[in-house]
Amino acid sequence: MHTHGYRPDILHAASRLRRNFATVTTLHGSSRLGGASTLHEIVQLRMLQRFDAVVAVSRQLAAELRKRVRPERLHVIPNGWSDRIRFADSSEARRFLGLPSTGTVVGWVGRLIPIKGADVFLRAMGQLKAMPLTVSIIGDGPERAALEELVRVEGLSDRVHFHGTVPDAARYISAFDVFVLSSRSEGTPVTLLEAIASKVPVVATDVGGIPDVVGESEAVLVRSEDHLALAKAIQSAIQDPASAKRRAEAAVRRLHAYFGMDRWIDAHDRVYDLIVARR
Repeated sequence: MHTHGYRPDILHAASRLRRNFATVTTLHGSSRLGGASTLHEIVQLRMLQRFDAVVAVSRQLAAELRKRVRPERLHVIPNGWSDRIRFADSSEARRFLGLPSTGTVVGWVGRLIPIKGADVFLRAMGQLKAMPLTVSIIGDGPERAALEELVRVEGLSDRVHFHGTVPDAARYISAFDVFVLSSRSEGTPVTLLEAIASKVPVVATDVGGIPDVVGESEAVLVRSEDHLALAKAIQSAIQDPASAKRRAEAAVRRLHAYFGMDRWIDAHDRVYDLIVARR
């Protein structure tokens, strides 16, 4: 049995006590939302030793788990890219999202929660008001009202589009000229893999598993929480499109070489075979 996240890990605890089957859990990182979710994550961490294997989606996350999980039970398997998404072309994506057909669009995709750093992104965009940019934010969450107020404070009301939850959102990343990932913490974000596959240049924070997916040759990476550095990186990607395109092309090559679904499935098969053999 393979579970993902604290809810199934806790819900299925009783069945594991009487199990005659091998168990695996994958940890994707913490949402750090506080309240009950923090309590549940604490309980989950204390239960990890009961699993035959624990999969971490990044090396950094695995390093954090080493005090709780015996080395022979801990495995690093980054998220994989399935290559099943059929991206809309740029003009179709912009029409669908209600964005201008011309001009530069800087886009962001994710849950509107503190750990994803949409506030850092918007403060960065506030530094670029002299540039004729449109800002596109796909996603929803409890921070939306505060972020809309931040847009007003930063003087960005005429250029920021909040699209809310968009079904099959990855199809429309092609609307962007630059994709920004401003997270404070991450595992291996699937939205980053989607942006790379859509061939959009990436600017991201240097946190979690992100540097395992892209380096200086594939993206522009900056420190988290640094909206000034993020603004400078976004500006550079816009003003030097030739370099941005080269990085995007290199990122696609790396995506297919190291993050394909076949490699991801094979890695899990090896874990399953190992723990079944041990049992």
